Amino acid sequence: MWTAKFWKKTAERAGKTAAQFALGALGATVFTSVGEVVGTGQAVGFAALFGAIASVLTSVASIDIGDKGSPSLVAGGE
Repeated sequence: MWTAKFWKKTAERAGKTAAQFALGALGATVFTSVGEVVGTGQAVGFAALFGAIASVLTSVASIDIGDKGSPSLVAGGE
């Protein structure tokens, strides 16, 4: 867990999850009126942040499940 490789992979997963949450939040705003869409940037940012936090926590919890020292649940995922 204390290697640069672990945190690089964790950051990659967190970034991907943040992007997924942001896209999901943006997609949800499509169904609201234009007046409600204004100001949703903050909500999208928070959704992305929460997604990134969830991803980091999952990576840390997975550290000894897959390859030793990897944030992945899958062994051999190098």
